[in-house]
Amino acid sequence: MSSPKISNIALIQRNDPCYPARPLDLYDPPNSLYIYGDIQPLSLSMLAIVGSRAASPKGIKNTHCFSRALSEAGYLVISGLARYISPSLGAVTNHFNKTSN
Repeated sequence: MSSPKISNIALIQRNDPCYPARPLDLYDPPNSLYIYGDIQPLSLSMLAIVGSRAASPKGIKNTHCFSRALSEAGYLVISGLARYISPSLGAVTNHFNKTSN
């Protein structure tokens, strides 16, 4: 694992033992990854929550409940950065520290 000039960012080459297994399933996996933060969660089972740009209050509440339950069950919850859905996931991130944007 290399160290780029910016602190807290790791450069991982495809032949590095730290390279996560999941991208290797891609047809053409990237030769290198820049990782900001802890790379350990990349080995967890993952689930993406994709939301609407104009989510209803009930949709936001449901997203928070689903993401919290999934995180408690050991999943890494990934967000597509939808305007109203991602902040709901952020609350789960702060509470469980097992989600990723």
